Amino acid sequence: MKALSAKGTVVYLGAFDGIDGFLYSGIQGEKADKEIIYKTVYVSPNGQYLIDGYMIDADGRNISRMQLVAMSGGELVSDADTKFGKEEIIQSILDFKMYFDLGFLDTLRTIAFPYAVPGENQNRFNTIYLPQGGKSVIVGTAYDLDGDNVTQMQITKLIDGQKFGVEKIVAEQSAAEATVGSDASAVDARVANELDALLSGDPAPIARPANDPETESSQEEQQGVQEPDQVDDPAASAEARKFAALSQISHFSVGGEGPDIPEINIIIDAKCPYCHDFWNKVRVLVEKKMLRLNVSMAAFKDEASVSLAATILDAKDPAAVFAQVMNGSIANSQITQLTESSREKIYATHQVMDEFDLRVSPLITFVSKDGQPTIVEGAPKDIVAFLSQVYDPEKLVAALRKQQ
Repeated sequence: MKALSAKGTVVYLGAFDGIDGFLYSGIQGEKADKEIIYKTVYVSPNGQYLIDGYMIDADGRNISRMQLVAMSGGELVSDADTKFGKEEIIQSILDFKMYFDLGFLDTLRTIAFPYAVPGENQNRFNTIYLPQGGKSVIVGTAYDLDGDNVTQMQITKLIDGQKFGVEKIVAEQSAAEATVGSDASAVDARVANELDALLSGDPAPIARPANDPETESSQEEQQGVQEPDQVDDPAASAEARKFAALSQISHFSVGGEGPDIPEINIIIDAKCPYCHDFWNKVRVLVEKKMLRLNVSMAAFKDEASVSLAATILDAKDPAAVFAQVMNGSIANSQITQLTESSREKIYATHQVMDEFDLRVSPLITFVSKDGQPTIVEGAPKDIVAFLSQVYDPEKLVAALRKQQ
């Protein structure tokens, strides 16, 4: 904290989720405009970066405020005093499916959420930092020890690498959410609630034997949904070409088999929390053989992502190992050297994503029950509305009841 203490007063607030917090007070401005400022600052685990911002825990509580109250010896009137309202920005960014992974500062994963301001034609982002403990997020701006704005550097690099503006991103995301919402409105509330409850059970792990002949044959049969000449057809729309390219990525299958089983293609990073969230919501359907996931592995979070992807892809039974990873039985991998096979599969997945500027996970493609090719970027917020695109909700509820 020498960089801060040289310019003002620093008081230690304590640690939460493995992150040390400090209260900084100093003088800002020149001569008559001078004023004393106070801010909470959090230090990255390896001490290389300072984050000027505030910390929120998983329940939406303002940890920064709680630390300040504790330091001053005051008492909170109620837990509600520390909570953010539903309209606060933290709720907005945590609910927003469109995001960009900016990599890591030390061990803090950096996520940027784009948003547009009416009447302004410029890029705006909210940035959060995720500690490895998984109990909180830090909303704010990161600086290195020289005082340089690292967050701005990350955002500038992101913007320079984009071929489209943030306003377009937000507009497309809003349109996608409106489409999903319209599907949700068609689902009877009672059916939706029951389906949601049935999906949130705690089923047993998948018990698929290694070298299952049906698994191996189905993997060969499932390779590629569209023919190559459809991808290269210059007359095809950009969206159709994107769907075709994503459908052709090498994958393994997990879950049910047969022509009557709904099928979803999904690109997953094993270290992506949103991928795990989606898996937890559809897991019961996969394990009951009522849904087939054709899984392609990506690895753009960190080295651990690459290692876990290789562990899955190089396994004799990728489906079984994938389930173990997603269910938490395998959290880390000691693989440091990729085989040529796993390297080619991961690289091919990344190539397609880069070609179409797709930078989110999970990335989901499927043909709806109405025959409509569909691409979903990010984990669906409303899983019932999402599943209603491939299932008849009432029939799905009946089938789940039958298997209970």
